[in-house]
Amino acid sequence: MMTRETPILLVGYNVRAMALSARLAGFTTWAFDYFGDRDRGPGYDLKSAGIVEFDARLLVTHVMAHPPSRVIWGSGFENQPALLDILSLRHVLWGNSRESVERVRTWNIVCNIANTMGISCPRQQVSGVVPRNGRWLLKPKLSGGGKGIRQAGPGEMIRHGMVAQKWLEGESVSLTFLSDGKRLLARLWTKAFKDPTGPSFRYTGGVLCPYGIGRDAGGEAMALALVRQCGLRGWNGIDFVYHKGQLTYLEVNPRWTGSVELWERATGYPAIGALSSAMDGSTMAFPAPEKFVGKRIVYARTPTVWNSEIEDALAGSIADIPRSGEQFLSEQPICTVFAEGLSFEDVSNKLQRMANHVLQSCEHMT
Repeated sequence: MMTRETPILLVGYNVRAMALSARLAGFTTWAFDYFGDRDRGPGYDLKSAGIVEFDARLLVTHVMAHPPSRVIWGSGFENQPALLDILSLRHVLWGNSRESVERVRTWNIVCNIANTMGISCPRQQVSGVVPRNGRWLLKPKLSGGGKGIRQAGPGEMIRHGMVAQKWLEGESVSLTFLSDGKRLLARLWTKAFKDPTGPSFRYTGGVLCPYGIGRDAGGEAMALALVRQCGLRGWNGIDFVYHKGQLTYLEVNPRWTGSVELWERATGYPAIGALSSAMDGSTMAFPAPEKFVGKRIVYARTPTVWNSEIEDALAGSIADIPRSGEQFLSEQPICTVFAEGLSFEDVSNKLQRMANHVLQSCEHMT
């Protein structure tokens, strides 16, 4: 029998934010991810086991060895929804089912919903060659966090597992929301920034904008329609491009996203506490964020070594803390830094300075 003391099982590419949130809400956890960062808490990680690539199936075998509990799944599972069926044989999913994930990851279904809200979808081509008119991207069909996306050459062959998508002018924005299959219980808008030190197109973080960049352009109406038509439950996200007052749909992330912890930092309310209430059927209205809060993933510019002195200098503003002396190759993520400010630009500048401090301190160790 599950009680509040039964550890919540967290599984995904990086579950550190979930683990911190759960502890803030008074839960205990057992974590399964790739990194095993020191601030994540107890659990299993692939990196320490000497496994080079993320392996969701292997993590599932470890989760299934635990007594029945509640499972929150994160990045790395949305493209393998059959694994959710396996997890649900033994555990209770605090999030979306396989059926809901498959619906919102089907391009035509979501585009039809977007179009009814006045939101357009970019041109795509799944076979043949990249059109020669305009700028195009090549994107993996099964990927996340921007990994594997690159500029496409005119006339380039579209290989199996890839899709060509028309380049869009505008700002990258995201709507993150908590739902119970019927309602939007919490929401936040974030704006991404281009990190000149990070890999091209990879997710590098962003800034929560309390006034909602795309709020009046149909984004929240689209989210509510997805919740009701696809049964979305838990924390979810939708990525858009915002240009001249109009949104263009890019992707649904039917899981805990990297922006959830910004809502938590802005409101002071544990995101997993809110999730627990939503899963229990509570109709509680959660606080709206009222300040600019941002995060930035710091990627190595060159092969480098973690300098643990950074932890004291940036205490309270750093997470995903590596092991002492841990080594990183160029373009690998080192840690995450956080900042608050008066505007998007103010927060972005603070994050830039903090990232520079991390990089310079670590590069000094090599």
